[in-house]
Amino acid sequence: MQKLFEKYDPTLESLQGHLLYSKLNISDWSELNQRKEKLQLLIKKAEDQVLPFQSTLFFDLPELHQLSAQHFVNTHFPLSRHTPPSFNRVNKNILRIAYISPDFGQHPVSYLTAELFELHDRNQFEVFGVSLSNRPDDPYRLRIKNAVDRWLGNPPINN
Repeated sequence: MQKLFEKYDPTLESLQGHLLYSKLNISDWSELNQRKEKLQLLIKKAEDQVLPFQSTLFFDLPELHQLSAQHFVNTHFPLSRHTPPSFNRVNKNILRIAYISPDFGQHPVSYLTAELFELHDRNQFEVFGVSLSNRPDDPYRLRIKNAVDRWLGNPPINN
């Protein structure tokens, strides 16, 4: 089994975290402490990006949870990639509502909520759609984009 992993670059993003997570899922406790110690050092040196929620499974150390989350956000959502939105409030009597989801598009969440975005009374609410994914534009994603007053999210990926 060890030969199988030798042909992969161990510095690939989250590889060590995914390996440890997979081993725990199949109840393979061999070398558990050594792997956790190695992973802890890699996280501290920013050499492996463990998924933030996985780090909470591996360690009871809030500083490692924070480092994992910071590395993940800096890699996947760098500030330089996004133009900060401006929030000039025209009407202070209108409540602003933001819907945040990675699932705007061909997904059950969108099937159940698309009409909700369309039905808000615009005299009472300003509706924001915040997409956490850069999935391609499909009919449901476009419907939601058109139904909200402001769309914040990554540009669609091209297929």
